[in-house]
Parts: sequence; structure tokens; C-alpha cells
Amino acid sequence: FLSMRSGTFSGSGLLENLWSLGGLASSSSAPSAWEFKRGETDHGWDEADATQISVRGSNFLKDKNKFPSEASVFEVVHLDLYECEDQKGYPNISAIDNGVVKELRKAGDERFFFVVNFCMPPLQISCVFAAKGGLVGQLPPADGSKSAALLHRFVEEMSDAERSQRFKVIPWVREGPWIVQKAVGRTPAIIGKSLKVSYFHEKSNYFEVSVDIFSSSAAQRILSLLKGAAKALTLEVFFVLEGKDPEELPEHILGGFRVSRGDLSRTRGPV
Repeated sequence: FLSMRSGTFSGSGLLENLWSLGGLASSSSAPSAWEFKRGETDHGWDEADATQISVRGSNFLKDKNKFPSEASVFEVVHLDLYECEDQKGYPNISAIDNGVVKELRKAGDERFFFVVNFCMPPLQISCVFAAKGGLVGQLPPADGSKSAALLHRFVEEMSDAERSQRFKVIPWVREGPWIVQKAVGRTPAIIGKSLKVSYFHEKSNYFEVSVDIFSSSAAQRILSLLKGAAKALTLEVFFVLEGKDPEELPEHILGGFRVSRGDLSRTRGPV
């Protein structure tokens, strides 16, 4: 569920409003000018609805019940699928000059970014999330929320080994061949158990989860299926931190994105 070689993407509503007011100069390199467009049903991307995903409830450790998540913690700022100039890929895309994070910074977005970067060089897909409400350089405030407190610990305190026992992905092939839907499934998976995952944190700037798809032969087989069916797929991917004790429940979807009928011949880059 981790690929679709596509092109380029539109900017967030915030960035589009700034450009329309003349506050920022649009250019061919700005995310809003990229080809892969937000909201397009063919070769496009969008936010995915977290409330349609069931997560661990407050009493899950006793009754194993799951309930629909609240609306996601983060909103999708941008999704970028691109070809890497460096054939080894970019495990830390947030630090690359022409990467989506630095391009968003050039465009004026100063919010704290939570980035999920799927590496399968020479192709990569990077999703940039940010806290709702336009907080500059900050995670969402905890404000007594158990899930928000867990997020702060995940970003600021946990070791990489601990993080890899918490970060879950939930895929959902909304439309596509049955064989692909069957292979991908909808079961939450702690990806650090089967894939190499690296973490990069620059305080008040970004936190990046970087997933090496080629570190798992099973993931590579699923990737091959997805590539073959890309133009027929509508794929959603959600992320959540696993709650392991009552003080960390209920779970709350961090964010999710949708990719619709990606055209693998239309890739941004090389970056």
C-alpha cells in the first residue's frame, strides 16, 4: 500500500489564499504549481476521512472494542510523489533543498510539520501533515488529551526503538482490483516490526518518519501489485499511535491521505 509513482501536487488552502492575496510569489517550483492536484479524481490526492476508521476505545484492554476515530489530529498540507536524483533515495526528505518540506517553507508555511516518507528509490512518496489551527512551530497542545500527550512523548521523548513499537499504518483500497484489495487488506500494522524505519526531528520545524520499503520482501511484493494497478486504484492510508495502557486510550488517527488513479509516468523530478 506504499506507492504509486505520480507527479506533483497542489498547495494547501492556506498557501493558495496567500498567493491569491499577492503575499507570495507563485513559481513553477512552488507546490501549488505542481501537476498532481489536490481534489482530482484522476492522478490526484486529498485528505482521507479519519472518522471512517475504527481505533482502540477507552476500555480496549478489557473489552477489545474499537470505535470510529475522532477527526484527525493533523491535516494534510501536501503529498509529493517524485523521482530522486540520488539513486540511493532521501531517507530524510525534510532536509533536502528541493524536497516538499523546504518548498513549503519557501512558500511561507511556518507550522510544525509531521512528515511520513516512504522510500523506494528512485521513487518516493512523502506526506506532510500539520496541526490544525495554524500553530507556528508547535505540535497540537495536549490540553488534557491522552492521545495528544502520547503524540508529544512520541516526538519529544521516546527512543527510536520505542517509536517503532507505536507507529501504525492502516491502508484501505477504496477502489481497485480484488487481488490488490485482498493483498493490502485493512488491518492496522506496526510497520517498525517488519520494515526499517528511521526518525528525524528538528525542534520547532518537523518530525519525519522515514520508511524503507525495500527492507521487506513482502512490502516489495505489495508494491509491485500497486504499481501494476495504479491507474485503477483509489488508495487511502491512515496513521495512528498505538495505545498500550489506559492512560493512552482511546486512540486517535493522526492523519490520512487518499491517492486517486495515479499515473506512474507523471512523476515530479528528479529531485
